[in-house]
Amino acid sequence: MNWNNVSIGRKLGLAFGALLLLMAATVAIGFMQMNRLIADGEEVATDYLPSIETAGRINTALGSLRQLSLRHVQTETAPGKSAVETKMHAAGERLGELFAQYEKLISSEAERETFDRLRQEYANYLALQKNLFELSNAAADGSGEVARAYSLADPLNAFERTAALAQELVDINSKLAAQQSAQARSDAKQARMVLVSALALAIVAGIALAVAITRSIVRPAEETLRAVERIAGGDLTVKLDTGRGDEMGQIQQALDRMTASLQKLVVDARSATDSISTASSQIASGSQDLSSRTEQAASSLQQTASSMEQ
Repeated sequence: MNWNNVSIGRKLGLAFGALLLLMAATVAIGFMQMNRLIADGEEVATDYLPSIETAGRINTALGSLRQLSLRHVQTETAPGKSAVETKMHAAGERLGELFAQYEKLISSEAERETFDRLRQEYANYLALQKNLFELSNAAADGSGEVARAYSLADPLNAFERTAALAQELVDINSKLAAQQSAQARSDAKQARMVLVSALALAIVAGIALAVAITRSIVRPAEETLRAVERIAGGDLTVKLDTGRGDEMGQIQQALDRMTASLQKLVVDARSATDSISTASSQIASGSQDLSSRTEQAASSLQQTASSMEQ
């Protein structure tokens, strides 16, 4: 498509349409980048942070359970031990709820593997704790020291392994949260670059379209103005390049037709003037001849009159 043959209205429509498309694309890109940032933030807020919080509560609950088991060993009365066991049962149920909550938040294979190991170590700890209770409840038989010694051996080791795995879950999610935060910062940087690039492209495209449209209107308008000034000065030999198909080209074509009409009119007027000049010359010559004949006739009459008098 030849740009010079496109109408001015269509040029303006295409230019504004292109700018609107660029603006719409810029806005769309901005929304996409915003959605990515929102998704990154939501992943941190709805996955990693709750996982860290739940894993921290598991660790805290394990510590409370360990303290209660030590209190059970240190308590010497049966009612006291029973009260401690009631609290431990409640703590165990709370840990079960926390495990169930955390399992819903697992988002990676490494996290699943660590969580399964945690539950296994917790089950081992509960089994060792049961043995500890049996020794602790038999304290009246003189096995109190044995129970205290046992509580500092296998149950302690099992508790430390279980607590370490709970802390490992915290570390995993903290690392993932840090990675997601870094990704969010990278996405934000990329979003800025994309938006700036899109804006720069829109500005450059707008300037290019404005220059192209301005030139397509101003240049032929200036040529037409110069032609009109020459015609006004009497130069009817002006010939414009009328290869354009837009409104300015149509104006130039009309001006060429007007110039051709004026040329024809001048030629016709000049021809008529020449005809009038020739006719005037002929009339003047006839008048002179008639005057000469009139004088001759008058002279003849005078001669005739003189002869008759004689």
